Parts: sequence; C-alpha cells; structure tokens
Amino acid sequence: MIPEVVRTVRVTEGVVDPRQGDFAVAGSVDFGLGVTERGFRLRTTAGSFGTLRQLVLFAPEGEP
Repeated sequence: MIPEVVRTVRVTEGVVDPRQGDFAVAGSVDFGLGVTERGFRLRTTAGSFGTLRQLVLFAPEGEP
C-alpha cells in the first residue's frame, strides 16, 4: 500500500472488540483510504543506498 492513498490509520489492540472479526488474535489495523489531492501526479525520490522510488498516481476530479 502506498502512503499517498492512506488518510487515516486506526489500531485496535486485543481480541475483545467484536468489530475486529473472528480471526483477530492480537488486534487489528484499519486503514481509511482516499486521495486528498485529485489529478495526475508523477514523482521520483532518491533514498539511502542508491534506491529510487517512483510514483504514478491518477485520481480523477469529481470521483470518490
């Protein structure tokens, strides 16, 4: 999952919350997804040890 599309992160610890489902053993993480900046985006970034990260993101205007 690319970080540009994550709006919120909710962490629930433990197994006592029924909203986590039947298979949550140590807790759960709920990601709220969505793109805040609409349109077309190209980005290249350089990181440690000569790594490169490239992003191509398209989120049409007026779409959810």
